[in-house]
Parts: sequence; C-alpha cells; structure tokens
Amino acid sequence: MEQNAINNIVKRHSHWLRKDCEGWEGMRADFIGADLRHANLKDANLKGADLRGANFSGADLRHVNLKNANLKDAILYGADLSFADLSCANLTEAYLRDANLQNALLTKVVLRKANLINAVLDCATLKKANLTDADLDNAILRRASLCNADLTNATLIYAILTESFLYEANLTSADLCRTDLSGVNLTDAILNGASLRCANLRNADLCRANLKNADMESATLTRANLVDAKNVPFIPMVCPSNGAFTGWKAAGKCIVELLIPAEAKRSSGTCRKCRCDMAQVVSIEDENGVRHDDPAEGFCVTSDHDSQFTYRVGKTVTVDNFNPNRFETCASGIHFFVNKEEAVRYKLRGY
Repeated sequence: MEQNAINNIVKRHSHWLRKDCEGWEGMRADFIGADLRHANLKDANLKGADLRGANFSGADLRHVNLKNANLKDAILYGADLSFADLSCANLTEAYLRDANLQNALLTKVVLRKANLINAVLDCATLKKANLTDADLDNAILRRASLCNADLTNATLIYAILTESFLYEANLTSADLCRTDLSGVNLTDAILNGASLRCANLRNADLCRANLKNADMESATLTRANLVDAKNVPFIPMVCPSNGAFTGWKAAGKCIVELLIPAEAKRSSGTCRKCRCDMAQVVSIEDENGVRHDDPAEGFCVTSDHDSQFTYRVGKTVTVDNFNPNRFETCASGIHFFVNKEEAVRYKLRGY
C-alpha cells in the first residue's frame, strides 16, 4: 500500500476516534490483510483499528497508539514498536519475530500463541498480559514488567529476563530452560510444572513462589531468595547433613578452622555459605599465614559482625538464636565455608 493511501486512512480514523464530522461511523481504519511492509506509521493514532492479518514487516511503528487494536494474525517481523502503546490490543497468533518492543506499553495485551522469537522487550510493560503458549525463545526482556502476566505453557528458552518483574506471574508449565532470570522478582509467582533446567536464578527473589513439580536440575541458585517458597524441589546442602566435619571462616584478617560437631544444627541455602549453631575453634591462621593451634596461647579473633563474639583457639562457640530456615542465608548463626579456599576468597574480596 502506498504511503499516501496509508496516511489518508489514518487521517480518516482520527475522525472516527473524535466523532467530529458527518459520516464518522464509517471512517474506522480497516487494514485487514493490508500490505504495510516498511510503512511509516510513527506517532500514528490507530487506537481501536482493525489490523487483522496485516503485514507490518520492517514498518516504523514507534510511538504508535494501537490501544485496543485488533492485530490478530498480523505480521510484525522486524517492526519497530519501541514506545508504542499496545495496551489491551489483540495480538493472538501475531508474528513478532525480531520485533523491537523496547519500552512498549503492553498492559493487558493478548499475545496468546504469538511468535516473539528474538524480540527485544527491554523495559516493556506487560502487566496482566496474556502470553499463554507464546514463543519467546531468545527474546530479551531486561527490566521488563510482567507482574500478574499469564505465561502458561510459554516457551522462553535462552531468553534474557535480567532484573525483570514477574510478581504474581503465572508460569505454569512454562519452558525456562537456560533462561537468564538473574535478579528477577518472582515473588508469589506460580511455577507449577515449569522447566528451569540450567536456568540462571542468581540473586532471583522467589519468596512465596510455588514451585510444585518444577524441574530445577542444574539451575544456578546462588544467593536466590527462597524464603517461604512452596514445594521447593530437593536442593542438596553444601555442608554434610549429619556427622562432624571441618569448616572454615574469615574473621578480620584471619582464617578460622572450625570443627562442627555431630550434634550441631547446620544449614546451607542456595549459595556456598553455610551456617551452624555451634563449633569448636581448632586453629586460627593470622594475616601473616602463621597457624595458631595451641589453646594455652589464647590466640583469638572477634567476629566481623559482632565485636562481642570471639573465636578463641580450643574453645567452643555457640549461637542461641540459630535460624533454622536454610534459605535465609544471612540469618543468625556461625557462618562458614566447607573448604578453606572459599574462606580465603571471602576474606580477600568478598564472596
């Protein structure tokens, strides 16, 4: 379709929106099945327009108003929809592969069975969006808002959702294999039956999330928050679940060797750091690498977090208010690592 013809239809549509002239009832934009490849519709107001099956491949749709528009089966391959308003629009089975939707407003949009492979949705707003059965493989959704969105059966393999918001999102049976979910807010999200195999959930917030039957094999959960999460799949502890063993901790400029007795309570969550409620101080290595293991020497070092808590060679230290919730990594307890190298790394640059 020629650009002049497109402009004329858009102009007539403005009268339909405003109802400001005789015959406005028949001026609604009708682009059903139209060839609009590479068309320039930047800043156009097509609110409520009928665009079913239209081909917008490579079109410039920046800042366009498509609120409540019908784009069912539309082709938007490689189209630029950055900052567009598509709230409440119908994009059922639309083809949006390689489309640019950065900062787009997609509140309550219907994208059921839509193809969004390789699409860019950085900072897009998809609150309460319907993305059931949508294909978002390799899509980029950094810092996007998908709060209360429905992603049931959606595919997001290798997608990047870094620091996105999925509060109360429904991800039932979604495929998130190898998806980057680092720093994502999944508070109260539903992940029943979801595949999170090899997914990156580093620093993700899964507080109160429901993980019933979720597959988390080989997922990275370093520093993930699983406090009050429901139906958490088995995640083995870093430290032994029973028996006595040796632990190591950094305190000041020293490395403390601890013997955690068999009767001690112990836990570890989603990172390498562990906690216990009692431990015997076996030795302390000072900042010069000298090992002090003679109780008669009285060598000691204070905790980095409590100056009244002292680790003294030969003595047993205890914590009365040990927090049994293993996923509260920084809760009360004696913090340690199961190997010396990790404690050294923590002392040198933090863990």
